[in-house]
Amino acid sequence: MSMIGIDVSKHWLDCHDLISGRSWRMEMGKVDGLQNGGLAVFEATGVYGKRFGLALDKAGIAYAAVDPRRVRRFAQACGQRAKTDRIDAEMIARYAHATGVQAARQSAGSAALRAHVARREQLKAMLQAEQGHREACLDEAINAAIDAHIHALQAMIDEAARAIGQALKTDSRAALLLSMPGIGPITAAGLLAYLPEIGALNRGQAAALAGLAPYARDSGNGIGRRTIQGGRPELRRILYMAALVAIRHNTRFKQRYQHLTSHGKPFKLAITAVMRQMLETLNAMLKANHAWNP
Repeated sequence: MSMIGIDVSKHWLDCHDLISGRSWRMEMGKVDGLQNGGLAVFEATGVYGKRFGLALDKAGIAYAAVDPRRVRRFAQACGQRAKTDRIDAEMIARYAHATGVQAARQSAGSAALRAHVARREQLKAMLQAEQGHREACLDEAINAAIDAHIHALQAMIDEAARAIGQALKTDSRAALLLSMPGIGPITAAGLLAYLPEIGALNRGQAAALAGLAPYARDSGNGIGRRTIQGGRPELRRILYMAALVAIRHNTRFKQRYQHLTSHGKPFKLAITAVMRQMLETLNAMLKANHAWNP
């Protein structure tokens, strides 16, 4: 498959086809020059990248969004110090080819679900901020206005939750996720929104995408401390909240957590282990099309 690197900006798309070596520029939002069976690869940066991804989705063009930090480090490792839009497009294509980037597994439905989940999180952040303002303010007139805003935000959060519930009804995977004790509609929606690949991954891939895979730090005879890093922070945050519920209400994960803590493992390590086990189990359930069975 041809790799087409694309540098996305507000008004322009700078493209580079790695096989033909052709570079060109087109207006933002247009995808006419990309419908040749190649994989469109661009950096996952900001709203312009998201809009471009939606345009590719609608056109049925395979694409992948890559980490801009990794692309830049790849360019530096190749000795490329110059940085222009055209050079960036070429380096994105070369990075995608060298690392074997795969097409994103995201449909229009998962993109819409992700938008609803993100909006609910934004509203909850605003609600928390307003509640803090309410406690700190001593002016009755201002407090009355804050109370009205809090009431409106709560209604909007409820509406976002209803929209998420309706979106889940169109995804057959949601029922399988909800069959696990400790997984509610909001958690299921977050998993499908931030990990649309779930059910098509192996154990290591799922853990790595969530940033739950421990990385070795060994050198010579020294064995370094294993740490987790990278991954998708939104997904990790959702799994953390789900794990807190699971260690209280799901016997399997409760026993796992208690076993680790009883052997002297700290809370953060134990809860991370539960998060990874939950994710691997959910991924296996979807892969086998099988509901939860303790």
